[in-house]
Amino acid sequence: MLSRETTYSQARANLASILDQVYDQREILVIKRDNQKNVALIAEDELSSILETIYLLPIARKCQAPL
Repeated sequence: MLSRETTYSQARANLASILDQVYDQREILVIKRDNQKNVALIAEDELSSILETIYLLPIARKCQAPL
């Protein structure tokens, strides 16, 4: 999964095409904001997949642990 960066102004001016790119290319877009914390834009199904993996990793580790 690749990520790229853009400014808030560029994201605002090109929002529709940026949303399509984030979804179609499965990338994470970091939006840089002046004097504010940056945010990341990610497709919903990609986020769901990441969260599911985070949830399942400890369970998988327990299953592999010797008794």
